[in-house]
Amino acid sequence: MEIFNGGVSYVEFSQANYTVQESEESVPAEVTLTRAGNLDNLSGVQINLMGGSAQLNTDYSVPLGLPQSVFFNPGETSQSFIVESTPDLELEGTEEIIFEVTSLDNTVIGSQNSATLNIIDDEIAYVEFSKTTYAVLEGEESVPAEVTLTRSGNLDTASQVQVNVTGGSALLGLDYNTTLGFPELVVFQPGETSKTFVIETLPDIEPEGTEEITFEVTSLDNTVIGNRNNGTLKIFDNDVAYVEFSQATFSVNENETPVQAEITFARAGNLDIISQVQVNVTGGSAELGSDYNLPLGLPQSILFNPGETSQTLVVDILPDLQLEGTEDVSFEIASLGDVVLGTQNTATLQISDPVAEVVPLPILPTESAAII
Repeated sequence: MEIFNGGVSYVEFSQANYTVQESEESVPAEVTLTRAGNLDNLSGVQINLMGGSAQLNTDYSVPLGLPQSVFFNPGETSQSFIVESTPDLELEGTEEIIFEVTSLDNTVIGSQNSATLNIIDDEIAYVEFSKTTYAVLEGEESVPAEVTLTRSGNLDTASQVQVNVTGGSALLGLDYNTTLGFPELVVFQPGETSKTFVIETLPDIEPEGTEEITFEVTSLDNTVIGNRNNGTLKIFDNDVAYVEFSQATFSVNENETPVQAEITFARAGNLDIISQVQVNVTGGSAELGSDYNLPLGLPQSILFNPGETSQTLVVDILPDLQLEGTEDVSFEIASLGDVVLGTQNTATLQISDPVAEVVPLPILPTESAAII
């Protein structure tokens, strides 16, 4: 969880990756910057071109040029600049542009100080898994799990790919079944953008913990495989309890008086038993006792009673008059008993500077106004 200093303005890219689809005409793509912290002043940053395989004025253009200055007026929290992809008939595959943001004045640049714009070639079809990880909870009967492939780019022709099982701890015939014969041929007909195959998970009474199946997709013709060429299906054992953080990042704004941040834990699987985990602080730029306190101390035990699916850890955020920028606290959980930790076993609390109140400027009389 990051702690943002309220006396400072923070600017960063809103995300690490942006995407635009090439077309027969130029297509505008918006790259967005966000601002947090003190919004009461004017903030200026500069956008720089850092590299990438796409060529300026051949594959794309930037109407206002680069480097480009971007300004936030008082109260504004986001600004965008435009990149236009240029059409061509070349089979180039995906090309990218890498940008960097730097400060022009009293602005602190956040952790997301660089971003990549991916230009997807419209002459080629792209196939990849829809996500890197799929999950299913084992049941008392067989439970179907869907794994999806997506296609983009040129949809006017048929595309063929092959899906292979590359490993994993789950065993065919014991932990799962499928009517597919791996390696499996997957065919996209013209116009189709997704294909799904089903894995049937099998019930058992063995406390095995999480098991997984790993897949890989490869091209069989003029299809380009996207970045997500591997996928994993996680099979969660319903005989054990799973505990993890509810999300990777929590955020809170500092204030003139103490405020509280809540870190949430989620439990799934077997809820009939008591589950216990331990929370530890593993690092971060925020200092215990100066920037935050933990009322119950650390390490701290989190207890789930039967039936409970969530628990919360409270962090006291302490006020100060320092312009420190965003600070953070890193947490980790460890099992204290028959608990299996989920994949989200770490989390960060971001502490930002307090958000300043925007005070409207007074309206001055014009020259034509009567003077009394």
